[in-house]
Amino acid sequence: GFKLGNPQNLTQQSRIKGCEIRRKNAQQKECNKKAFEFTRDQREKGESYAKIADSLNKYRFESPQGKKFYACSVRNLFKLYENKVFFKRGKNNDTNYKSSKA
Repeated sequence: GFKLGNPQNLTQQSRIKGCEIRRKNAQQKECNKKAFEFTRDQREKGESYAKIADSLNKYRFESPQGKKFYACSVRNLFKLYENKVFFKRGKNNDTNYKSSKA
């Protein structure tokens, strides 16, 4: 096999740019917009992510992949529209969120 790509091009800046592009693409999906509107209304009423996930599934909202909603996927959807970029867990197993407006 061939070795593809150049690790020197994989900078923190390029990772952030990739996350921002994925976030913008996800925000533009109609199914995410509808699910977020419902989620935002329910969160304002004090509902938990787990209860919102149950309701989304009950009312047959669609995820982008056509899968069920879970508490963590609802939380990620909510964070998506708060303009936060998610980075995978680091060496010390912490989750880092960074505002894309920074």
